Amino acid sequence: MDKKILGAVGAAIAIAMAVLILLPNTPSNLSPEPVSVSHNEKLGIIINPPSKEVTLDQLKKVYSEASLTGIGRNNLYLFWNHIEPQEDQYNWKDTDIMMSLNKQNGLAVTLYFSVVNGRITGPYPDWMGEPGLDPVLEKNLVKTLDAVLSRYDIIDYVIIGGELDSYFNDANGDVEQYNEFFNNIYTELKQKHPNVQFGNAFSLHNIVNKNLDHYVSDVDAGDFVAFTYLPVDRLNDISRTPEDAKKDLQKMLELVPDKKIGVFEISLEHI
Repeated sequence: MDKKILGAVGAAIAIAMAVLILLPNTPSNLSPEPVSVSHNEKLGIIINPPSKEVTLDQLKKVYSEASLTGIGRNNLYLFWNHIEPQEDQYNWKDTDIMMSLNKQNGLAVTLYFSVVNGRITGPYPDWMGEPGLDPVLEKNLVKTLDAVLSRYDIIDYVIIGGELDSYFNDANGDVEQYNEFFNNIYTELKQKHPNVQFGNAFSLHNIVNKNLDHYVSDVDAGDFVAFTYLPVDRLNDISRTPEDAKKDLQKMLELVPDKKIGVFEISLEHI
């Protein structure tokens, strides 16, 4: 199984960090501290949307302690309405701090910049309204992701569509429309950033519980396929034994025989 897994695995260190409102714009505080740990880019931490305030010193400490475990990757959620609150006007302050901490601690970055998030699309900036998966959204997404990737060279994987199984099954999303949308974006971004890998993500437990295997093969696009996983049943109750979970994870190899596979997030606290 290991030989098939790409360097975008997210370990279940679910860390809630408030980076949007309180981090000072003080690059001088970001002086690197030497780390002598061997890093494995197949293991990483998840940076969740903020839920409470933390100081810069606390944030640096979390990164430093996580880095000492041997992880080599940060799976970072970045929302469009925060990074580009006004058209063509980017808010880099907080992401500059996060990316500086990633670089100081020797972490590569998988960017979750999803225009599809389960049953919904967005959130989009207010200036954009509620676009569909159309050429206007394609143009804006390419422009914004180009700006992000040009600024941060430690990003090597990007997830464009998240929990696509829910989008197609529960929200009646159009698979053919999404494939066309993704392929158009992929072609343009690959020309600008050939060394970055672009892909999509699915909820493995949702696929297993509802027999939605076909959606994974229907989205035949991109460089990799990522999965999230919780050991739960259809009612979201914890019901899977460690052996069950192992079989579920093995199923990824059956679902994706011809692409790199990533585990973007696993909740180990439930297993």
